[in-house]
Amino acid sequence: MEFTASDYNSLQQWLRDNWGVKAEFSNGCVVWLENDLEMIWGTDPYGQDWGCNYKSGWDLSIINWLKYWDVERTESGGLTVMN
Repeated sequence: MEFTASDYNSLQQWLRDNWGVKAEFSNGCVVWLENDLEMIWGTDPYGQDWGCNYKSGWDLSIINWLKYWDVERTESGGLTVMN
């Protein structure tokens, strides 16, 4: 699924409404929307595991992680453009 910066509000609701699915995003991130021992897991575009606690605000943690990876990066994951 593709979400842009203007879609993050709808993404928050989508995450809540689609519990139990594997979500693949256009930036290369994948998130499994399930509670795994009080954690939610995903992988970044480089295949590195990422997780957040399954507690209040889990959806915002995922959105912030996706925003991080929406910024263009080098092959090692560094920023390509500094503002």
